[in-house]
Amino acid sequence: MDLETFRALLRGEGQNLLAVLQDVDPAEEPVTAADLRRKHPAALVSAAVEQV
Repeated sequence: MDLETFRALLRGEGQNLLAVLQDVDPAEEPVTAADLRRKHPAALVSAAVEQV
């Protein structure tokens, strides 16, 4: 992950993604991530998934 994406995780949108992903059943994570990528930058969603 690049520095800009890391910083984005620390801000509002990134924090919201982390909160959403924290409560997702691991079996549903791929579907949820795909849905989130339609609404948010793919790199940010991928970084959030890696952290949860």
